[in-house]
This record gives sequence, structure tokens and C-alpha cells, in this order.
Amino acid sequence: MDSRDPLVANSLITFVYASVSFTRSYFLRRVFEKFGIDDNFIKLGIKLRKMRWRKNNG
Repeated sequence: MDSRDPLVANSLITFVYASVSFTRSYFLRRVFEKFGIDDNFIKLGIKLRKMRWRKNNG
């Protein structure tokens, strides 16, 4: 890689960051599906609140 060509370096860095991001999202989605947790964080918060309420009152 030539140090006088920042376009190539910037493109490579962008590709690496995008690849890591897509891979991380894929694996996190699979982990959430495995444990039966919806990836919608609003629904997840409501579900956790209900579980905590049942634990305290049940």
C-alpha cells in the first residue's frame, strides 16, 4: 500500500469496519434468537419489567 494514496487505505479501513459490524450484528441476532429474546429492545424492556414485577409480587 502506498502511503501517498489515502483512498486505498480509507477504503480498506471502511471495508474492515463494515465487515466487523455486519458480522457482529449477525452473531448477536443469532444469540438473541437462540435464547428466545426478541431483538426489539422496547419489547425486551417490557418483558424484563414484567418478570421483575412477578418476582417481587409472586
